[in-house]
Amino acid sequence: MKYRTNVSITREGWYYVGMMGFVIAGAMIRDINLLYIMAGMMLGPLLFSFYAATRSLRRLQLKRRFQRLIAVGEPLHVEIIATKPKGNPRGLALMVQDTIQRVGESRKTSSSAKLFLPHVLPGQVTEESYCVHLDRRGRYELGPLQASTGMPVGLARATATCGVSETVLVSPRLGSLLPGWARHLELKSEGGQKSVRRLGKAEGDFYGMREWRDGDSRNWIHWRTTAKRGKPTVRQFEQRTNQDLVVILDLYEPNANSISSEKVEMAISFAATLVMEQSKQSSTQMTVASASEQGFVLQGLSSPVFRNEVMERMATVEAYNRDTLPDVLADVLTRATSNAKIVLVSTTSRDLRDTVVFEELWKRTDVRRSVGDIVTVEVGPDLEELFRLDTPGSKPLPTKEKKTPEPEAVPS
Repeated sequence: MKYRTNVSITREGWYYVGMMGFVIAGAMIRDINLLYIMAGMMLGPLLFSFYAATRSLRRLQLKRRFQRLIAVGEPLHVEIIATKPKGNPRGLALMVQDTIQRVGESRKTSSSAKLFLPHVLPGQVTEESYCVHLDRRGRYELGPLQASTGMPVGLARATATCGVSETVLVSPRLGSLLPGWARHLELKSEGGQKSVRRLGKAEGDFYGMREWRDGDSRNWIHWRTTAKRGKPTVRQFEQRTNQDLVVILDLYEPNANSISSEKVEMAISFAATLVMEQSKQSSTQMTVASASEQGFVLQGLSSPVFRNEVMERMATVEAYNRDTLPDVLADVLTRATSNAKIVLVSTTSRDLRDTVVFEELWKRTDVRRSVGDIVTVEVGPDLEELFRLDTPGSKPLPTKEKKTPEPEAVPS
């Protein structure tokens, strides 16, 4: 790995230079040859320190290991891995500095972590880690890494900056759905069309026997019971039902700068929690859309991969001053299956019966019927009966346990 290396004199080096200047001044004033010789001898370690410090960082390799997606409040563990190829007879005492900054903010808000690696030996891997807590959702940039050493003499310090920067995404804080959410969903669904997807027998639980019926599979036959009763008997399974889910996140605000950031974060957290809860069910078709500045529409079967993709998108969505909900609704309702439960999470009051705002939506006969089945949730006082935010770190995404010491990040 190539570095841009700078060499500077350390504080101890300046003391050394001052002493050498005092010797040279005494030699010139008193014209003492022995002091000239002594000054020349002192110049050698200084030049050697510059030379050795410059070469000490050659072929040094630095890289990070960390989780690319974390939740708000979850600790971010970053491992710094330093390796020095064989062939260099000297080890290193290395100081490594890493910075972390939220994308879109000034450098003044960035933080830094400094790690001391006392023994970076040739042909061996040296690891050290630090931990930082990120309490805001968004995209963060790590780096570039900066390594410095004053070895072997300590009179000069070489500093190398690695040009590699990496990104970590902080997803919304998750919460818990309260019993009021099930009642709210049931109340809003009354009078609407309700259909469910029936899964195969392999998805159900075995609970009894029954007589053979036309259309039953021979694989279901329980031969021991059939021989005992003298007539075909099959195993019966409980058929579970799953319902598809459509979550639409509406962050429209005519003046996006005036909207409460708490309302935006609460809406995003509630929508993310719905996705997380639904992703625990297998064979469920999910559609997640956002009417925001970073709008998106994602569709797929519930799985960890789909869940992480949704969380990555929700990490960067922001309120928008252009109303894109009618277009997003038309797109999503066209994609949604007939058995899907549609939930609209909005930061403002939305009346889907408004034929002026949603004129194009009501003109389309293919999606008009589905508009009446949408369950609308507005962020406000009533949301407290449906949803509660968890304390930071109470629902972390899976992380690898760290065994190395974890120095806290030091603000820059």
